[in-house]
Amino acid sequence: MANLEIKLSANKRQPYVRHRVVGRVGDGGLTTINVQLLEADEVTPFVIDPSGSLKFIAQNSIGKFTDGFPTIVDATNGLITYTFSKENFSVSNKFKNAYFEYTDLNNQKVTFQDFIVDVLPRADISAEQAQYYVSTLEKLLEQFNTKFEHFLEESSLDYQTLYTKYNELVALINSIDKNVTALDEKIKEADQYFVAKESVEVGPLIFKNTTVTTQDWNDITESGIYYCAAATGANMPYTGKLYGFLTVYNELAVIIQKYEFQGAIYMRTLAGNPVSWGSWKKIAISSEVMNLNDPQSSFGLKNFIDGIQINGKDIRTKYSTSWTKLEIIGKATSNYFYARRDGDIINFSGQLMIEPINSWSENVIGNLKSEFHVAVIPGLNNITWDAISEDGKTHALARITKDGKLAIMQTYGDTTAAKNYWISRSFPAAISYE
Repeated sequence: MANLEIKLSANKRQPYVRHRVVGRVGDGGLTTINVQLLEADEVTPFVIDPSGSLKFIAQNSIGKFTDGFPTIVDATNGLITYTFSKENFSVSNKFKNAYFEYTDLNNQKVTFQDFIVDVLPRADISAEQAQYYVSTLEKLLEQFNTKFEHFLEESSLDYQTLYTKYNELVALINSIDKNVTALDEKIKEADQYFVAKESVEVGPLIFKNTTVTTQDWNDITESGIYYCAAATGANMPYTGKLYGFLTVYNELAVIIQKYEFQGAIYMRTLAGNPVSWGSWKKIAISSEVMNLNDPQSSFGLKNFIDGIQINGKDIRTKYSTSWTKLEIIGKATSNYFYARRDGDIINFSGQLMIEPINSWSENVIGNLKSEFHVAVIPGLNNITWDAISEDGKTHALARITKDGKLAIMQTYGDTTAAKNYWISRSFPAAISYE
């Protein structure tokens, strides 16, 4: 049987899982592996200086350390062989770890990837032996039936012959019982090491011997787990040299590819009519998305097409395209008085009924700060408009207050009664956006 061929890198970010070494308890000198040691780039051969020392180091399933020394085959290309000793295979089950370590003359150490070592327990029966036991039992039963039939056919048996036949039959039955018991024990033992076909349904998802390097990923369609070793083929999730694992699920008319490396996951699907590959989608983790409950900061422009609300109320932005009806209070009334913000300009339009105000004072009739987030820039607290009443006999002066409110400062002319005003004015950029 050919030796197992494996490649182990000084880049130890993940163990070597493409193959596993399998031995049996008590085996010594029977299992040999051919190994190529590579630099951390997983491509360049590791040059072995013979003046240093190279050692196999492992910890078996019960935590006991075991070691050995490999044979250097080609130092320049990092090629070695190692034959496992009886002491290496003294305990059954999977090693906790197993790797090679090189130490140079300056006592500088280089260790290589862990690889999997399984040690099987001793088993006194094989599938061929089980078949042999069944065949033997069938022959014994056949002998029993033949002898018993001959016994019944004989008509002149004496007592001694009958007694002899009885003892033979008892011995034969006891032999059958012992063999049945032994076979039952061996079958129970075999159940511990073999998987029933029905238990894996349509087939297990296994690590493939194929390493992904320069292949077109559209052509990798057989179910299984593939190791990517500096992959550069077409139709990858992104460009560059890819490491990690590609998992393929192939079922009927749907194929799913999933690529995983350093916590990132990309997926795509081959399906449809006609069948075609979909684009790669990266699965977002919690730190990459906006969520509903946690406080978060976000960079980049966000375009909220349908608007923004807080507690059910619209937020007016610096560039509002819709007219908003203002709630009029104080010394004015209105059925419709509207405002709209365009950049640093506030536009007013509508009707106001304003009571006479004979002395100069701030008479607030509406709040712009809460609706449009505006305030007066210091030093620019100017008159917003000088409006003329509908009958042309009265003027009303208005301005934006320092705290962002619309106020009527004074009326002059005919101030004997409340007058109706039609307003269509723009307040220039004497405001700041908050």
